[in-house]
Amino acid sequence: MNVEEFFNLFIKELEAKPTLWSYYKYHNDSKSFEFRKAYFCQRLEYIQKAIRQKPSIKPVKYDYIIVQDTLHHLEPLQDALKVISDHLYPNGEIVAVEENGSNLIQSLKLYKQRGNKRIIEFYDERLKKTILLGNENIRSIQTWQDEMNKQGLEIDMNSLQYVRAYPPFLFNKFGYEKSIEMEQQLWKKNKFMREYFFFGINFIAKHSQVKDSNSSDLNPSSHALNH
Repeated sequence: MNVEEFFNLFIKELEAKPTLWSYYKYHNDSKSFEFRKAYFCQRLEYIQKAIRQKPSIKPVKYDYIIVQDTLHHLEPLQDALKVISDHLYPNGEIVAVEENGSNLIQSLKLYKQRGNKRIIEFYDERLKKTILLGNENIRSIQTWQDEMNKQGLEIDMNSLQYVRAYPPFLFNKFGYEKSIEMEQQLWKKNKFMREYFFFGINFIAKHSQVKDSNSSDLNPSSHALNH
């Protein structure tokens, strides 16, 4: 199954679950459909391309751990990164799909919503204890690098990808594929635009001492964390 097929099945399933429409917003506004589809599919394509063929034994540890829209909710962050790192093979990779904490528009929007209260507490009835939760605690790529380094992890900057900058009306004007192509050209050429006006960042992190490698015909083991 490719990304397009998955997306179409996802949309079909959403049609039967109107309670989720306000969250995903595909059925609420037809004018922004292509815009939202582009953001969703680019992230899935990034994950798909990031998972190469690697050797795998038993999934006590993983070749890949996928964290999609999840890292900014994990607190205490260093405790969470330690758990992730401990379950990663020495040559394994964390494939992260995140919001760009440097984006000026999103930062202003979140500040209006939650002020500087980036971490909140709630009582979990099942666990019978208070839990910390990142309150849309998004970070810049440099901050993620610094946080990863504390656990002996390092972001492969060659893997970095910025997504979603253009507003919906441009996707309607230029179309899905052309808009993505233009966005990808833009962030690679313009540092200011990519740091402050792109909404999403995708990256791969691995143990600091491990160099990049490509090998094996076996299927890799992977684990995904999704918000």
